[in-house]
Amino acid sequence: MSVSRAVKKQRSKSKITGEFPVVIVYRSNKHISGQIFDPKTGNTIFSANSYDMSKGTKSDKAKQVGKKIAKKIQDLKLDKIVFNRNGYEYKGRVKVLAESIREEKVTM
Repeated sequence: MSVSRAVKKQRSKSKITGEFPVVIVYRSNKHISGQIFDPKTGNTIFSANSYDMSKGTKSDKAKQVGKKIAKKIQDLKLDKIVFNRNGYEYKGRVKVLAESIREEKVTM
């Protein structure tokens, strides 16, 4: 018996303490998006997605989105962030996005 994504999402959401900004991932069949969220103020700081990218595989697009997010994190001089996979399994495009953020020397 598998646990639904909604239950996994709620479980991971409850572990966010509010100390650090959070990178939240959303994945659809064709696209992937991520946003930097500040739980202290309740505002989205930055958002990036693959909606306007036309070339490349879905994994290539996820890597590009991760690089955009990592660049913005470095521009904002955030020292540490929390990665919220939003109930998705840590594999495929979600994993590529997270690893592309880590490649840019961002601490998660």
